[in-house]
Amino acid sequence: MVARFFSAEELGGARVFDSEGLFYGLFDGYVVRGGVLFLRVVVEVSARQPVVDVDRLVEALRDRGVRVRPGEPLEVLVARARELGVDVPYRSAESRVRLLKALVPVSEVAVVDSRRLVHGSEEVVEKVIVLRTPREARYRGRKPVLERPGVPPLEEIRGRLVVSLSEGVLGYVEDLVIGPGEPGLRVSRSEGVSGYINWLGFLNSLKKRGFSRYMRGLLSIVTHLSRPGLISRSCPV
Repeated sequence: MVARFFSAEELGGARVFDSEGLFYGLFDGYVVRGGVLFLRVVVEVSARQPVVDVDRLVEALRDRGVRVRPGEPLEVLVARARELGVDVPYRSAESRVRLLKALVPVSEVAVVDSRRLVHGSEEVVEKVIVLRTPREARYRGRKPVLERPGVPPLEEIRGRLVVSLSEGVLGYVEDLVIGPGEPGLRVSRSEGVSGYINWLGFLNSLKKRGFSRYMRGLLSIVTHLSRPGLISRSCPV
């Protein structure tokens, strides 16, 4: 695969996976420190935070004789309340916030790719970064396991994104296929374009190329069901 380079804007929001295939976070730009470029990896979490209770604020202002027009900006309402000495009421609201999880040196990046694909009836841009290190595994207190994964059930991987260690984003799992004594995966990149992965050949290729540590990651990625999944491979289609 010819190395491709992307700006921070082009990779914004890319999903980041560690070498074990575990979801690590989202790419959120980069910083340069001491002559080294670091990726900003963030996580989105739910948080309850106070927000202005607009309905109660409008009611309080009207009780003071203020005429409030429909669609009045919140900033105007708050300023008027403070002018009149009216307490601004608040309520608790659920929101999504981004927290900086880590600064990852670019030397840890094994795969970075962005492709426009057809998924079902929709055209989507898949942006993925795969790390060389088991960062999320360490974060969760898990030790990498190098045992060879088996063939995953089709219902667990159909429609999952396939990413090659040598070729980047390939497409989505369409079906399990059978060859002479070996299983494989059929991968659909877009309407009318497809290929397949020789499953056992893939695992042997990982071992021969010194990527045994990725074999456990493959199984973890395939069975990662909490968000759109990822499958890594290193052998050609």
